[in-house]
Amino acid sequence: MAKKKLGEMLMERGLIDEDQLSAALAYQKQWGQRIGTAMLTKGFITEDQLCQALSDELSIPLCDLSEANLQTEARDLLKADFCETNDLFPISIEQDGRRRMLLCAMSDPLNMTAINEVEFTTSLKLKPVISSPTQIQSAIRHYYLGINTRIPKLSKPSDGSAAHEEEMDLVRSSSPEQAAPQPRPRDAWDTGWQPSEERNLTAEHEAQTNERLDKLERMLLALIRVLATKGQITKEEFNKAVKTVKL
Repeated sequence: MAKKKLGEMLMERGLIDEDQLSAALAYQKQWGQRIGTAMLTKGFITEDQLCQALSDELSIPLCDLSEANLQTEARDLLKADFCETNDLFPISIEQDGRRRMLLCAMSDPLNMTAINEVEFTTSLKLKPVISSPTQIQSAIRHYYLGINTRIPKLSKPSDGSAAHEEEMDLVRSSSPEQAAPQPRPRDAWDTGWQPSEERNLTAEHEAQTNERLDKLERMLLALIRVLATKGQITKEEFNKAVKTVKL
């Protein structure tokens, strides 16, 4: 991954100034959101600008989820609430030589906490592509909840770059599943989660709730890593235990 921070990337591109970065950092510290989300919330940048900047700087392809080949097998590996909290969506399982990889759309491919947790719980290497938060949240409602929500198209680069068009082709499909959403059956992964617009929480309350959940997730992940390092738990044992727990 790139050494530069997201704020530095956006400043170099002239998308934000120093005062806006300071304001976004203060908002991030207050509400516990990631810096990209803070800038979007403050209205300093658009989703398209954020996606394009991350794609260019990190050399990670853009993905239009409205045209991608989305596999049920990949989707079943992750919970809806985890995907919503971390702005990611599992696309497909790919074979890279002898190694299987999970292709995931992410609005923030610098979110190493989420990447590490996905890799630990699925035992697959995560391969990120970049989609907008709106696309990802729409896909979660459409595929996980069976709500007939339209997934908006991802805007193409303003320069019409053929290179970026080829990148987006990497995850396109001529027959996406979007036309026939199916409600996800209740199982050990389900938590009774409802889409964000139905929770009737203020933005401040939701941000505080997400901050507490993020802290709990980080603490749990740290504990699991300690147990794994000491040889007291394996990935296989953890995955088996999770599937038997009713949340």
